[in-house]
Amino acid sequence: MVTSWKVPSSDFKRNLPSNICILIIGCFYLFNLSNGHDWGGDFSMYIHHAKNIATGVPYAQTGYIYNPDAAQYGPQAYPPVFPLLLTPIILIWGINLLALKIPGILCFLLFLFFLNNWIINSLPAFFRILLLVMIGFSPPFFLQAEMILSDIPFLLFTYIALYRFDMMFSCEEQGTFQVKSGLLTGLFVYLSYGTRTIGIILIPILLVLFLVQPKKNWRPILTVLGSSISLIIMQKILIPGTGSYLDQFDGFISRTMSYVVILFNYYLTLLTELFPVKSELWQRIVFLFTFLLFIAGLFLRLRKRLSGFDIFFAVYFVSILIWPSIQKYRFLLPIIPIYFFIMVEGFSNLIDRFCRVSYIKNAILLVCLCLIGISYSYEYRNIFPRPISAMELPSTQELFSYINHQTRPDDVIVFFKPRVLALFTDRKSMALAIPGIEMDPILRMKENRVSWIAVRKNYDQEYQAEQLQMISCNPELFLPKFENDDFLVYQFRPTD
Repeated sequence: MVTSWKVPSSDFKRNLPSNICILIIGCFYLFNLSNGHDWGGDFSMYIHHAKNIATGVPYAQTGYIYNPDAAQYGPQAYPPVFPLLLTPIILIWGINLLALKIPGILCFLLFLFFLNNWIINSLPAFFRILLLVMIGFSPPFFLQAEMILSDIPFLLFTYIALYRFDMMFSCEEQGTFQVKSGLLTGLFVYLSYGTRTIGIILIPILLVLFLVQPKKNWRPILTVLGSSISLIIMQKILIPGTGSYLDQFDGFISRTMSYVVILFNYYLTLLTELFPVKSELWQRIVFLFTFLLFIAGLFLRLRKRLSGFDIFFAVYFVSILIWPSIQKYRFLLPIIPIYFFIMVEGFSNLIDRFCRVSYIKNAILLVCLCLIGISYSYEYRNIFPRPISAMELPSTQELFSYINHQTRPDDVIVFFKPRVLALFTDRKSMALAIPGIEMDPILRMKENRVSWIAVRKNYDQEYQAEQLQMISCNPELFLPKFENDDFLVYQFRPTD
């Protein structure tokens, strides 16, 4: 098992060009940071938890009122690891959206550094640079770094855990088990779970790796399982309600297979666009070529010892196929580096087999780097210049200001992004699903003592049209109080 994090000096010198590449990627991310955020509610929940940690408020006391009719908005509390990373920023700068993006970027750079110096150090130097460019400048990763979300820290902790799994079960390390190393591996298993609940799949992956070993040593696996499961149970006890997503599967089991087909086609389409080009025909050709390289690399890997990364790729992909949500590239991010790595491994093997002249190899790799740059540039043309974000819009700020000044601290407000409203107004907020699954929406509002409802005028946003229709059909219950370009605010006056 791995007992040292130190990179040998010879390896560090060999990896210096690729480490400089990581530094360039970091500068690109940091110098292109933008302020603000979109309407995604997850970011506000992480920030609110971090704010509670910083101010001593109970962790789960965010003002978000869970509505079982709208379970897709998420659980009452999120895992604590990412909020802990945000807490120092909150303590120093408060809720500064620009500064709060820095921990995610630093985690991404640490991930690339770990990937380069430990996981892929068997690749030739130029192929490592090629892989780092493919991952580091990939538009999906750049856009994700613009979000205050846990996905990139999850990537870092998960890959460290998987690497330590492989080292733990490698032939040359079987007889060198140390308890402290097993405890450290268990810690990273927990950190993965404590960042995103899906990190729980690391435990069955560990068990599969153990079962396929010809010589079984129980001490390492028991140490890792014991330490990681103990930390998971401790989190469950200290912070009830974190990571409970099973209620989002209501009514889903009966149509699982049809949804799996839809999601498989959806994610396959996303994979075809990892290297975007203008022409649909060329897009298919590029995908076919890169996918054949992936198949070649996969064939080579299957001839070797089974890796934790290989199992993770399969298990994680199946997991997102049965998850009833579409998040574009966000859910694919943890396996994209493995996909690229296997692809580059296949490419490296083919180059070594059919090309013996070093300068021709380098020329081919330079051409590949140029083609990747051209491909990514198509996507970056749509990213830059950066539009003003939803949180920075005057209409959004006017809404927050109105609620802050015209409502009472104990008022409950219905809003299509309740966690965002709770963060920026310090009011209790809940989402409303229309029609209600378990209860009529108006009865649900009465049950939760709702005083206000804020509706976005954009009808294609999460029940907004239905809520406006509900208001128009019950004018005696809703008194109009505020209106701007994007929002309407009504006071809810229920009758007994």
